Amino acid sequence: MFSSKEEVKYSVQKYSMRQNCAVKTERSSPTVLVYRCNNEEPCQRRLRAVKNTDTEEWEITRYTGPHTCVSRNVSQDHANLTARHMKTNVCIAFAIVEKDTENWGWFLNCIRCFVTMRKNLCLISDRAPGLMSYMPTDPLWRPPYVYHRYCARHIEANFMKRYNKKVGLQVKVTAMEVQKRKYNRQLSKMINWDDGKIHEDLTDLDRPNWSLAYDGSRRYGSCTTNVSECLNGVLKEARHLPITATVMTTFYKSVEYFFQRLKEHAKENTTTRL
Repeated sequence: MFSSKEEVKYSVQKYSMRQNCAVKTERSSPTVLVYRCNNEEPCQRRLRAVKNTDTEEWEITRYTGPHTCVSRNVSQDHANLTARHMKTNVCIAFAIVEKDTENWGWFLNCIRCFVTMRKNLCLISDRAPGLMSYMPTDPLWRPPYVYHRYCARHIEANFMKRYNKKVGLQVKVTAMEVQKRKYNRQLSKMINWDDGKIHEDLTDLDRPNWSLAYDGSRRYGSCTTNVSECLNGVLKEARHLPITATVMTTFYKSVEYFFQRLKEHAKENTTTRL
């Protein structure tokens, strides 16, 4: 039972994000709310909730599932990610260190102490030596607490540097395939490249860590560290300031960035409705 229509919406959207799928409203009235899968291809996913006129509470009266489609729009910007979800479920943490190679343990411990102790976290990063050496030594940063995944853009850059641009691009295309059969098809193109060395290097990376098709939906569709990299661009000017000024600039720039994104999103929604 739900106390209001808004609580039904929030719960459905939150569940959809956890399942790495999106839903949209098919019908909405003062007493009825119906959701269906957001994908264009046929899917059986439906949910219907109604308001009990006696108790004034809402309840789910019909649910058809699970999803029978394959999402074609895997994205780090989930369609159901609202400002309320950002406020209650998304944390942003910054750290000021001298060198990232020597301070990963301290930073990760701070996340556990001050941000979250949840299990089933997903950490997407490059293969920084300090990070790679620390994580296996800390039980709170190993499965089932944390699943480490590699950024596809950094993997592309590494193979581009080691071999050539063609190889790097093909590795990235393979890493971002959603379906296993398409992943295997892209991977097979590289089996004989450079006498099989490229295929051997990819095998050494451990498939779930770098491929979206085999990662077990841990990434929620995010293949890169673009979110943090874009914040680095916003905060670039803060790097050369004194510590106090750096902290203040980071805070106000972050608020300004997300406020502007919120305004743009609201404007897009208004235009779409018109």
